[in-house]
Amino acid sequence: SVAGKNAQPDAMYRLGWCSLHGVGTKQNLEDAVRWLEDAAQNGSARAQHLLGLCLQHGVGAKSEPARAAELYRHAADQGHVPAMLTLAECLERGIGTSKDDAAAYSLYKKAAKSGDADGFYHVGRCLLRGIGTGRDAQTAVAALSRAAHDGNLSALLLLSDCHRTGTGTAPSPMLCRSLLEK
Repeated sequence: SVAGKNAQPDAMYRLGWCSLHGVGTKQNLEDAVRWLEDAAQNGSARAQHLLGLCLQHGVGAKSEPARAAELYRHAADQGHVPAMLTLAECLERGIGTSKDDAAAYSLYKKAAKSGDADGFYHVGRCLLRGIGTGRDAQTAVAALSRAAHDGNLSALLLLSDCHRTGTGTAPSPMLCRSLLEK
């Protein structure tokens, strides 16, 4: 509490997180939002992202999807990969912001370039379906393979379907089965 009062963004974020989850203190969603708000205003990308999630879903405060998207954008601009992915999802679905598939795909690519498995999954999914970019099944399979290798189960399922149907790769029912048995 002393650290938070001295405007330490990381300490404020941690106090907000603990209040949100009831770790080391009684769960208090309103206090959590206040701590996260202070940390976000002091530039904490993690706090901006978590506060955005609270506001998007109405946890500890009224639902404000537009403000949530703005907070995700601030955190993403600082290189916070989870915020990039959340903002991309908002852009793809039009949650709190205008629908913009090309901007969503761009953020997914940025997350993938940082090595994030979820970023690779979404890049592959977008390339397979032509969301925000042209269709490119072979590049999609490569991205999905990387995501699946890094443990993304959604990528594993989509990749197995590519091997089953021969989309972006030679058809291989054996490889499809092998992937599904993992």
